Amino acid sequence: LFLKHGRTSVINIDDKYGSRLYRELEAGGYGEQLVSCSLDERQADFYGEIISCDISGTEMKVFVYGEERGRIKVKIPGRHFAEDALLAAAIAFRAGCRFDMIKYGIEKKKGNLKEIYPCEDSVSVVKLKNNTMQFKSSDKLTARVVEIEL
Repeated sequence: LFLKHGRTSVINIDDKYGSRLYRELEAGGYGEQLVSCSLDERQADFYGEIISCDISGTEMKVFVYGEERGRIKVKIPGRHFAEDALLAAAIAFRAGCRFDMIKYGIEKKKGNLKEIYPCEDSVSVVKLKNNTMQFKSSDKLTARVVEIEL
């Protein structure tokens, strides 16, 4: 199903099902058509090492086939957004794009989180999604989300 088209398949091996799929396809003789991506496994074809994550986004070092290519900052914080960016980078790289252009494309994407009230023990965030404005406020013990239809 995944490789009948004869092209490359990029798979997140941090996911248990993705890891299993990768191993099964590799054992089935499709190794040259596979590209592994991971934030955990350094031996992956595309490895991202998260070096910072805060309200302004997630920054990672990107390694391609073991060689550090540079840093990419995803303007939305969170591991899953870094995973998505790494997968996108792998697809673009295999399609022939230069790393500097991939970095530019990912970093140009605007995040949708804005810090509105930081203090020592809590942070409040506004998130715009579709026609909803979502306010999040959290402290050490509680988290609260309020959504307002626009």
